[in-house]
Amino acid sequence: MGDNRINKDELLSLLQEFDLKLQREITVVGVGGTAMTLLGIKKDTKDVDFDIPFTDDYEEFNRVMNIIKPKVRIDVFESDAILSEILPSDYLKIAIKYTTTKFSKINLYALNPIDIICAKIARLSETDIKDIKTCIKYYNITKSQIEERAMQYGHAGSDQLYYDNLQVALDVLF
Repeated sequence: MGDNRINKDELLSLLQEFDLKLQREITVVGVGGTAMTLLGIKKDTKDVDFDIPFTDDYEEFNRVMNIIKPKVRIDVFESDAILSEILPSDYLKIAIKYTTTKFSKINLYALNPIDIICAKIARLSETDIKDIKTCIKYYNITKSQIEERAMQYGHAGSDQLYYDNLQVALDVLF
């Protein structure tokens, strides 16, 4: 895990450590750059971000994280919230199941690319714009798909800021 970035193989190895220490099955969803790395559309990510949909799974993941003490930064979000964004209720249903024989207790998903885009709109840094462009290109996502999905998001922060960023993103990208 050199230079503070983590690639897919390193990410899967890290999760394998978790898998060995878990006491039961849990569901974990890679979000942001972590999801893009799992999907193979980004070489690596600077940190590891997971959404854990169920409270019991969240607690179990954190229990193991305290045992393992990973050398990479891991941000874990509970339920359907990623930072200030609240994911639509169907996000797990449309997330992409990551299939691997490496895990016996982790059910691993990557956030759907449309949700990667909509979640990144909240911050809209230069890196976020680059990631959004990559998702649009790789998955042929349209402006109307983004607009429609973005309207399904909730915001713990400013609604107006999100909608302003959405308009900037759409103007820049299409």
